[in-house]
Amino acid sequence: MTEQSIDAGVPFRWVATNSIYGVSDEKHTLRHAGISYVLAIKGNHWFGSWATEPLIAEETKDSTAKLPDQAWHRLSAGSGTKGKRLYDWTYLPMADLNAEEFDCSSPKPRTRGLLIRRNFANKDST
Repeated sequence: MTEQSIDAGVPFRWVATNSIYGVSDEKHTLRHAGISYVLAIKGNHWFGSWATEPLIAEETKDSTAKLPDQAWHRLSAGSGTKGKRLYDWTYLPMADLNAEEFDCSSPKPRTRGLLIRRNFANKDST
């Protein structure tokens, strides 16, 4: 659907998705088009950074378990049938990318990172 929208000239600047199949394909398509994105992944999704100190190479749940309490911010993800849907959120920067590094049609620099949501009632879940 993303590729069809790009090919049809539908104007959009960013994409946010729930868990999807083919995350790598979707990331490649969006990066090449210069479109910002947030793609949902599971806690056991492996990721790596190349511009952080120290370098990170592990599953998301392992990285988040090491974060101090002050790294998390309690925010609403919108209203639900029982009121505000509150979660703890944090962001882990992973790299700053130059457009030419991933054959992007837009010359703007890009930032790569993880926006992480967890259920504060169960701090072990991401």
